[in-house]
Amino acid sequence: MKRIFFLISLLIVGISYGQDTINNLKPSKMREHFLDDNYKDWEPDPRYVNSTYTIHLIRGDKRIWISKVRQTNEIYVEETNVINRYSSIAVYDYNTKVIKISGEKFYNFLIGKKKTYDQYGRLIKEEDFNKPYKIGVRELAEIVKERYNIDIIKNIQGIYVYRNYKKPIYTITITIDYSQYREIRIDATTGKTISDKIKDSDFPLE
Repeated sequence: MKRIFFLISLLIVGISYGQDTINNLKPSKMREHFLDDNYKDWEPDPRYVNSTYTIHLIRGDKRIWISKVRQTNEIYVEETNVINRYSSIAVYDYNTKVIKISGEKFYNFLIGKKKTYDQYGRLIKEEDFNKPYKIGVRELAEIVKERYNIDIIKNIQGIYVYRNYKKPIYTITITIDYSQYREIRIDATTGKTISDKIKDSDFPLE
C-alpha cells in the first residue's frame, strides 16, 4: 500500500514539474540502413573538425556523431540533443550499411532494449537493460526532483547519473567546485535514498 501511495505522489510531481522536460524526451528512431544522404539537410557542427571517417552534424537542438571504422567493419551513429540527456545509438555494417545494433542511452548507460540484427537487418536478439531496475530513469528523475529539487533530465553541466550494474543502485553526482562534489545514491528497487554525502575530489567531475 505504501508503494502505491509513493508511486501516485511521484506521478503527481512528474505531471506538475516541467511538462516540456518530460514530454518528447526520446531521440529519433535509427534507420534500418545507413546512407550519407539521410543527413544531407544537417549542417557541420562548428565545434569540431570533420573528416571522412569522423563526422559531427547539427540540426536545431539535435546533434549527430558518425564514426566510420573500416578496421572493425562498422559505422557508429549517436544522436544527442542539447535539451536532455537521452540519446540513441546504432551500429551499421561498414560495407552493406545494414543495421547491426540499436539502442537508447540516458547519460552514458544503456536503457530499454538493446536490439541486435542479422546480416539482413532482421531482429534476432533483444536485451532489456531496464529489467534489474524497478525504478526506471523517468521515475528516478521524479524522485530526485521531488526530494532534492534537482533536474537530472535536462542537460545541465555538472550533474551526472550512473547505474551500478552489479547492484540495482543509481548514483547522482553534482559538482560543487573543483575540489568537492555531492554524491546521492538511490536504491533502484525501493526508491529510497541510500546515502547523500559531500565528497572531496582530486579532479573536477563533469
